[in-house]
Amino acid sequence: MSHPSDTPHSAHVESRSRKALRSYIIQASTLLEILLSGLVLIGLLLSFIPLLKWMPGLLFDGNDVEIRGFLERALDIVIGVEFIKMLAKHSPGSSLEVLLYAIARHMKLLGVRTTRFPS
Repeated sequence: MSHPSDTPHSAHVESRSRKALRSYIIQASTLLEILLSGLVLIGLLLSFIPLLKWMPGLLFDGNDVEIRGFLERALDIVIGVEFIKMLAKHSPGSSLEVLLYAIARHMKLLGVRTTRFPS
């Protein structure tokens, strides 16, 4: 004698409930992505203010430390913008762009130099 839950109908209902749960999880994660993008955007907009305040000082008496701080902040903003674009696009190319900007920032701030091999 078979159990009532072994019928094809119950398997279909279980599959439908799994699909509904997956759909709910996808919708919730999409909402969280949008909220995160909004928070990052607000933070980026607020970070422009100190950047603009540094610019006049850089023109007249900027030393290496001030220029390095300015570049660090500017590259952080660029990476943040690319991060928001990555969340919006969902493409491998946008993920790669964020990674490349982060690597470029790291190399620039650490003073990494490329090595030339003799030909």
